[in-house]
Amino acid sequence: MILVNLAIKNVKTQLQSYLMYFVSMAFSVMVYYSFRSMSYDKNLVERIGVNNNLAGSLQAASIMIVLFILVFMFSANSFFLKKRKKEIGLYNLLGMRKLQISFLFFMENCVIGLVALGTGLLAGIIFSKLFAMLLIRAMYLELDSGFAFSLQAVQSTSLMFLLILSLVSLRSGRVVYRTKLVDLFKAMQKGDRIKKTTIFTWLMGLTGVGLLIYGYYQAVHIMTYSLYLNERTQSDMGFLYGIMLILAFCVLGSYLFFHGFTQIMISVLQQLKSYYYRDIHMVTTGGLRFHLKKNATTLGTIAVLSGTALAAIGGATNVYSFGMETVNMERPMDFVVDSRESEALKGVLADYPTFPVKDEVVLTLKQVAGSYEQTTFEYSSRQTGALSVLSLSNYNALQQVNPFLKKISLTNSAEVVLFDRLTGNPELLNEASFGPLVLQSMKEPLKIKEQRTDALGGFRTVRYNQSTIVVTDQLFDSLPAEGGYRLTMINVKNGADSGSLAEAVESRLPVRRYQQKVNVTFEQGQVAGQIQPEIEISEAAENRYDADQYERISLDSRYPALKDNRITFGTLVYIAIFLGVVFLFATGSIIMLKQLSEAEEEKMRYQMLRKIGVSRKMIANSVYRQNFLVFFAPLAIAYLHSKYALSALNYLIATSNNSLTWLSRGFLLVIYSGFYLGTAAAYNRIVNE
Repeated sequence: MILVNLAIKNVKTQLQSYLMYFVSMAFSVMVYYSFRSMSYDKNLVERIGVNNNLAGSLQAASIMIVLFILVFMFSANSFFLKKRKKEIGLYNLLGMRKLQISFLFFMENCVIGLVALGTGLLAGIIFSKLFAMLLIRAMYLELDSGFAFSLQAVQSTSLMFLLILSLVSLRSGRVVYRTKLVDLFKAMQKGDRIKKTTIFTWLMGLTGVGLLIYGYYQAVHIMTYSLYLNERTQSDMGFLYGIMLILAFCVLGSYLFFHGFTQIMISVLQQLKSYYYRDIHMVTTGGLRFHLKKNATTLGTIAVLSGTALAAIGGATNVYSFGMETVNMERPMDFVVDSRESEALKGVLADYPTFPVKDEVVLTLKQVAGSYEQTTFEYSSRQTGALSVLSLSNYNALQQVNPFLKKISLTNSAEVVLFDRLTGNPELLNEASFGPLVLQSMKEPLKIKEQRTDALGGFRTVRYNQSTIVVTDQLFDSLPAEGGYRLTMINVKNGADSGSLAEAVESRLPVRRYQQKVNVTFEQGQVAGQIQPEIEISEAAENRYDADQYERISLDSRYPALKDNRITFGTLVYIAIFLGVVFLFATGSIIMLKQLSEAEEEKMRYQMLRKIGVSRKMIANSVYRQNFLVFFAPLAIAYLHSKYALSALNYLIATSNNSLTWLSRGFLLVIYSGFYLGTAAAYNRIVNE
């Protein structure tokens, strides 16, 4: 009982040191409980549907949180033990047995852990409704989320956290029990502060910067790098090899940067006499150099892991934006229907007066045999087959009601604008060039004036998987139609909320399937071939993907795809942001604990400065500058890692809207700024009393 009371008393006296440790654990418990609670919410899971496994996603995120908590608690516990080794030695000298001291520290961990568990569970129960509402809002669902207490989530959270707490407590007791008395008193002795900048330090630092620059450069040019690796390895794994090599360069570069280049930078500052001998910069740079060298591995690890977290959040928000843009490109209109079925569709729409028809455009597409050369990253290929042709006036009519299309200008009949079927990624499209376009019915080739991503609507659904060209009306009228079809595109008022309307259309209007065979060749600069008329096939017909065979359907609507993307990508962004916040709370807390632990070591040195007349303001400025570099140097490297990781990702999922990415980065910067200000203020209180 005496040991229990002593453990509680120690927690109270060490409350300032334990505060952020406690807050981070409680926050992690709150998020873990909320995720588990939502995964057990049958109403929410059933509403989303079996195709979007919300429960599985939340449970996977919960496992990641458990791993974060485990690493964080073990790291924080190591700092506490190191800070209090002299105290442990005094307990030993006063006659306490090692088993008693081990039990004392075991009880301290249990006290702080149980209080954090209770606080986190209480906060989770209170805020779980808010978190569920945020998830529902992220997925644009119309669903009431009432307050619900999940006993199953409480049990799961308590069991998992108590298991982690037991492991950490046993580990701390084991360290205390196995440490020798002489080592306890030597642990607080300071090493030599004067670290000479050797040639090896310069080599490490410059190599680290070189590796980072090389990795970032290859990330920006990932496709060229991948093609180069394909040639070197004689395989198609160049992209995967490229990503792994870039990751290795950046990870190794990060550690070498903090082990070497930070020492070089401070050494250069020490050579600038105008700076070094002003105020107490001599003390600041000396202490900073010592602590950066001492904590280089930890700061490098935080930079790498924080960069991974930022890249994951940025990647998730980019995927969300990409998913929404994909819907906008492939389904910019609420309904696209084969014109032979348009009257039947309008009949269904007439029964829903709350969704009146707002826009209607009929597209007339001709099909001709054609061929053009495409060059991407110095690799050329020839695309030969059927092309869909759209007149400029017809395109302009569609552009008036389709906000995702830009205006086209053609000066003569020899110019066309190409919507390439193979290059839907704007990043790749910018790297591509297209040679002259040869049509079967024309003697002279046409010039491809511009190439764009296909945002006409209905691509790969009611339109065949073929490249489309926009030509002048004069050329369009002169082209013989080897094949063709007409589509009616309709927008309705309040289309974004037209779930009931889309279900009614799907249930009342049969979807027909059409198939077309194409046989086109390109020889000696001429196109020859045949485009057969399309035929209707049954729904039970076998799906075939021959190069000369195309299929399409008679009806496509925007809302089902929009709903699926909102649910899938909304869940992804929601989980990624919460995981990132938990992770940065943990890394910020680790830096804070390290700095406050070192503040105790620095206390006597700063008190000596006070005795020789250094003002409290100068000491405070020194403390804030030193903590600023310790906090934001790894964050700056992490931001660079995430920036160039997303540059590589853009070649796979390019998006023109990065607002969510920058918003999440700004939010995470605010979190780290809060940790920095809190740590610097606490550090200043310790050394500047």
